[in-house]
Amino acid sequence: MTVRSDSFDRALLAERPGLLRYAMKLTRNSAAAEDLTQTVLLKAISKCDQFRDGTSLPAWVRTIALNQFLTDVRRKREVEDVDGESAARMPSAERQSSTTELRDVLVQIESLPPTQRRAINLVGMQGLSYDEAATELGAPIGTIKSAVFRARAFLNHSGGAGPSAVVPFRPPPQPRPQAVTSAAGPRRTPKMTEDGLRDPGEPPVLDWLDKTLIDVDPAYQRELDEARVLRMLEWFEWKAFGAIVVAKAEDGRYHVTDGQHRLEAAKRHPAIDVVPAVIIEAEGTSGEAENFVAINKDRRNVTPLQLYWAELAAGDPEAQTVAQVCERAGVTIVRYPGPGYRVGDTVAISAIRRLVDARGAMRAREVLEIVAKAALAPIRGEFIRAAEIIRFDAEFADQVDDDALSDSLSGSDEEIGAEAKAFAKTHRLGAAKALASVWFRRTRKRRRAA
Repeated sequence: MTVRSDSFDRALLAERPGLLRYAMKLTRNSAAAEDLTQTVLLKAISKCDQFRDGTSLPAWVRTIALNQFLTDVRRKREVEDVDGESAARMPSAERQSSTTELRDVLVQIESLPPTQRRAINLVGMQGLSYDEAATELGAPIGTIKSAVFRARAFLNHSGGAGPSAVVPFRPPPQPRPQAVTSAAGPRRTPKMTEDGLRDPGEPPVLDWLDKTLIDVDPAYQRELDEARVLRMLEWFEWKAFGAIVVAKAEDGRYHVTDGQHRLEAAKRHPAIDVVPAVIIEAEGTSGEAENFVAINKDRRNVTPLQLYWAELAAGDPEAQTVAQVCERAGVTIVRYPGPGYRVGDTVAISAIRRLVDARGAMRAREVLEIVAKAALAPIRGEFIRAAEIIRFDAEFADQVDDDALSDSLSGSDEEIGAEAKAFAKTHRLGAAKALASVWFRRTRKRRRAA
């Protein structure tokens, strides 16, 4: 809070020339600009206790000017000219048209949400940089940028192009594919390019959207995976987010066609107001569902093996531990599954990671050495799990040597596996426990001391 003083009055008077220029930009009339400037200066003096130390005085007084101008516009929507004197004082038709257009834009700006209105006023009308606007509003620069982008999109959509500073970039329109009608109903006929490729159509708009304006249509969307949402929420960061895909719905809202789990995580995060989105054109629910199918039908999820190699390249400590354990045990994690496995190769990364997490690096290496010495190609996950059970389960532990386990498995893994399936069915056991039981029975036991 600022207490009125001589220094405040001097600083305020120093802003008068700039304030007058800003008032001229709003009113397009010198007399009206002078009146507006005087009114704003008086209001600024009367409200000096509302000015916060450390904020921008020029931005503060211009905000007062814009609010006052909008109030005057509302009051003067209908001008009564009884004796013709008002008409004589009105500017030329060209200037009046320009002023009317500007006032229409300002009225539309007033209808924006508060954050967008303040951001577009500072950046679009007052010419402040994003950094300056962020400092003035006490908000992150990303929030200011997204608020300006959304305000510009609204003004462009509502026809309020106004000053060039508030006109967003739009890709040039391209011909839309023609639709033909068949017995099954409307069907989109793709337009082809000269190179024989499908014409991608009109480029979509990429923008930041208020997360509360985006809904999920259960007619085509999958059931929400709560555990997945919670994981995303716990590790939420923008660099791992990615733009979602939405289609325009009614009443200025949107339906998400791709990225509903990311959207839900963003909705639950208290620090997130907006999300990046690719905005497509879709004709109703059927068009949205068509887009959902097009995005997901050829999508392949990242496998645990692919994720492991990516984490290893990123220097993830857990992935590095797994790599070291396998190397010391004589096990090779191959990059791509397929034919041509060599002795000691494996793609059972999930089983190995679970083993390391449960037993630690040293004991995990001991288990892997058992299956590595059996000369399997490849080493399958069920044998890793069975070796762990025999090594540490109280029913089997300390009754067989590791080398004896390797010897009994070597060259007999297919036979043991087939017998274990029958054993599991007969005794109603899990696959790993059944495999461990059969493997254990085939292994030479330690001699008991007399």
